[in-house]
Amino acid sequence: VIKWNSFKSLYNAEDTIEGIEYKENKPVAIIYTSGTTGVPKGAQLTHDSINAVAFQYRYPFPYNRGDRFLDIMPPFIAYGLSCGIHMPLTLGLTLVIIPAFVPEEFPNYILKYKPNFFMGVPAHFEYIVTSEKMKDVDLSFVKVAAMGGDALNPDLELAIDKFLKDHNSSSKVYKGYGMTEMSAAAASTLSCINGEKFGSVGVPFQHNVVSVFEPGTDHELKYGEIGEFCICGPGMMYGYFNNDEETDKVLIKHSDGKIWAHTQDVGYIDEEGFIYFKDRIKRIFVRPDGHNVWPSVIESTVIKHDAVKDCAVVGLPNPKGKNGKIPAAFVVLKDGVERDKAEIEKELREICLKEIPERDGALLYYFIDEIPHTPIGKVDYRALENGDWEIGEYSL
Repeated sequence: VIKWNSFKSLYNAEDTIEGIEYKENKPVAIIYTSGTTGVPKGAQLTHDSINAVAFQYRYPFPYNRGDRFLDIMPPFIAYGLSCGIHMPLTLGLTLVIIPAFVPEEFPNYILKYKPNFFMGVPAHFEYIVTSEKMKDVDLSFVKVAAMGGDALNPDLELAIDKFLKDHNSSSKVYKGYGMTEMSAAAASTLSCINGEKFGSVGVPFQHNVVSVFEPGTDHELKYGEIGEFCICGPGMMYGYFNNDEETDKVLIKHSDGKIWAHTQDVGYIDEEGFIYFKDRIKRIFVRPDGHNVWPSVIESTVIKHDAVKDCAVVGLPNPKGKNGKIPAAFVVLKDGVERDKAEIEKELREICLKEIPERDGALLYYFIDEIPHTPIGKVDYRALENGDWEIGEYSL
């Protein structure tokens, strides 16, 4: 850590960039993956890869030099470094950097700085749409409100869009999709020049290719078929720091001769090129009876209940043996809901039986005050998995 005054003393106004030799694929930053579904790894991002992300925003971004950009994302993640700091400065925007990462203060920052652009994760936007301070605020100064970094449930997306419209902003909530290993964003609804589709995370930025492959192979799937997203583009990392073994698992040369970044994300692409994210491969788990469970399927079904504000699904240890995990839904009710939780649970089970196959639903339900989040605003699934929960009766 270097204090600001010490940092300033290192700068010499007489210095120039002349004579500095350009080296292709030279690492400039090591950004560690979040570790929410695995062990964190240090991705070596290069001058080329971070610059590529910045310039990919140049054409879809409706900006003028000097416009104000509010950055609440911390600089130790690729999203914050590439999209929150380097990109706005590269485009000539005025950058407001928040020194302390306090998500619940986000509404106050918007009121104070009146940014034309801001980016965050879904948890940030919840604070905006529910804040009493934002109730009567004119947001006509907001050109782009964007989010990424975590899945966005449909109800919250609709609520944000309505909130922005009711408060005079020309922006919808723009969604992005990417990964640390691609220096942050690789696709966005900002790139949808012919209109976006609800539920999609958009289309690739220029010079990026996103395709779907059968997991563990380089067999490319057809439109509409669910498989693993792989990305090829200029934002690709140099590799993991001191970890060639893990690098070789992610950056894989396919039979087409190209190196693809395997995302460990599952979804599909429609015939117009729109990307639909379904789940993380590492979040999918197996029940004791051998059946695969997709947490996002349960979450998107439970959230349809009128009383439910949020939901997260994880696999809890099997108390009856060593094999498999028990699907558990952690449910947050909307403010003011005072109904009997047992009755709500009964209704949630009925909704799931109606909407999805019985074996795909949750076996256990827990009502909690809020979903835990990591310091950067992502859902902390590990905290739920490792919690001291009493596992009641269930039937496979």
